[in-house]
Amino acid sequence: RQTKRRGAGGAEPAAAASDAGGKTKGAKRQKSESALAPAAAPKKGTSDGAKKKQVGKAAKTAGSSAIIKKQDDSEISPDSSGDRLRDSTPPSSEVAPVKKEPETKSQLAAAAAADPLSPSSSPSKGRSPSSSPSKRRVPIVPGSLPPPEGWKQIYDLVWELRLARDAPVDWAGCEVVGKGSEFHILVALMLSSQTKDQVVSEAMIGLKAWKRGGLTVDSILDMTDTELDTLIAKVGFHNNKTKFIKQTAQIIKDKYDSQVPQSAEELCSLPGIGPKMAYIILSAAFNIVTGIGIDTHMHRIFNILKWVESKTPEQTREQLEGWLPREEWPKINVLFVGLGQGTQQPVERHRLLQRSIDSSRPKDALLLVHQVGADMSSAADKASGETPLMYAVRKKNLEAVETLIQLEVKHQLRNTKGQTALDIATTSKQPKIQKMLVAYAALPRPPKPPKAAKIELPET
Repeated sequence: RQTKRRGAGGAEPAAAASDAGGKTKGAKRQKSESALAPAAAPKKGTSDGAKKKQVGKAAKTAGSSAIIKKQDDSEISPDSSGDRLRDSTPPSSEVAPVKKEPETKSQLAAAAAADPLSPSSSPSKGRSPSSSPSKRRVPIVPGSLPPPEGWKQIYDLVWELRLARDAPVDWAGCEVVGKGSEFHILVALMLSSQTKDQVVSEAMIGLKAWKRGGLTVDSILDMTDTELDTLIAKVGFHNNKTKFIKQTAQIIKDKYDSQVPQSAEELCSLPGIGPKMAYIILSAAFNIVTGIGIDTHMHRIFNILKWVESKTPEQTREQLEGWLPREEWPKINVLFVGLGQGTQQPVERHRLLQRSIDSSRPKDALLLVHQVGADMSSAADKASGETPLMYAVRKKNLEAVETLIQLEVKHQLRNTKGQTALDIATTSKQPKIQKMLVAYAALPRPPKPPKAAKIELPET
């Protein structure tokens, strides 16, 4: 149709617009302008019939160009929308209003207020904390958590096992060796990190007997680093503790007039003191209970008992305070630290197992002590060689013997007299226990795993 129109002398812009194909933006723009251009006037010298024929052909050509333009408009990039807007006013159904995006912060805030569900109202990376929801973990409010099921029965049983109060923490703990002086308690706690209570007690004795004034803020400042380090050389990380104690003494003298501060925040600001030490200092020195001091024994035991589900002692403290009655806060540290020491140190372990057998609930006590990590097989008394199973047989405690068999303790061990648990049951005429031990001894034992073969590397 365009070829015919060229031969007839028709308008060439319309034909060029029809032939362009819309490959580039310039071609598309040229096509748009050509489509909307008025039809070319007929040439002079033609008849009226030829004029009418040329006008009709031009109108048809303009209509076909408009159709091509409409098809191409659906494929062009959004950048060419401005070309369409520059044309004559289109129908309202074809052109949608262009929404101007806000650019400044004030415009963004206004847009967010006008449309809360718009993308601009959502918090984005780099926004200030006040304009986006906080991701900080919400702290647990004391007393806001439900207590774990059966915790009171376990707590009362531990209290019964710890009635004697003869674990190292009871006679060599920081509250004991530092009693009478807030500064002594603070120093003892700083020494206790990664160190046994017995070693801390020895170091405190040496510090109190220091020839130039004993253990005071001024005497610590008067010592050289070498002198202080020598006095506490047996404790763990004594080099760091020497530095921390000297720095803490200087801060207490300058900032607190040589008095130990009485708030957890101020105590935690001192070098080498964390939340655990701060809460214990407040409770032991000032009778101020604002939190629970959690050490590694308590963190381990409370996770085993499923009282908490935590990865750090600080998380354990927060969760425990969430449900434990506040009147138990000052008691629980020494109570469970002593239990933890009883499960790990040989002398205390044998004593703890004997008390479990003699308790009002021997089965529950033995299972509890085993659950929190006490090694039943090696808990023999050093002097007599008596094992917990021998002790239970000698005490004629059938429930304890059944529980120890259930825990698969070693039955063939002998005491210093050469007796096994079965020998003691036979000698003391205990047929029920004797029958149980005979059946237990007859049970097949799993074979011991073979030793790993030694690998000899070739000589190089």
